[in-house]
Amino acid sequence: MINSKKHHKSEIEELRSHRNKLRSENSFLIKSTEDLLNSFNVDNGVALVSFDSLKELNLNQIYDVNESVSFMLEEKTENKLVFTTYMQENGRFGLQEHDCFEVVEVVKGNLFETERGYKVYTQGEIVTYSPFEKHKPYATSNSVYKVIFYKKLP
Repeated sequence: MINSKKHHKSEIEELRSHRNKLRSENSFLIKSTEDLLNSFNVDNGVALVSFDSLKELNLNQIYDVNESVSFMLEEKTENKLVFTTYMQENGRFGLQEHDCFEVVEVVKGNLFETERGYKVYTQGEIVTYSPFEKHKPYATSNSVYKVIFYKKLP
């Protein structure tokens, strides 16, 4: 009977320890994801959004950058990340750069690039950003983009 109580108490302590470890890991993931989303949104200087931080996102989950911008990671490999990004009318990202190439296809709507003299890209056009190229896209109509990040161009 005493051994049974000790064993039960030991099992409870192991479960509690395991749950605390999971909470800690989840808390870290939530904070790092929140930091990533904030870096896409803020406009206090340029935000570096790395390939590795984007790769940590979950597949097929919608992430809201702000009330007008969201995206979903649809594919990831060691060299390539594929997102679908949605911007509502007047949606915008903050000033950003990446440590990798970014290729954006305008699937629907438009993309204005403030850092390229407010150049407008429309449906079917492709925008390519080099590593560490500052950019700040926004849309004047409801828009959809296929966004691919490459560590190295194929």
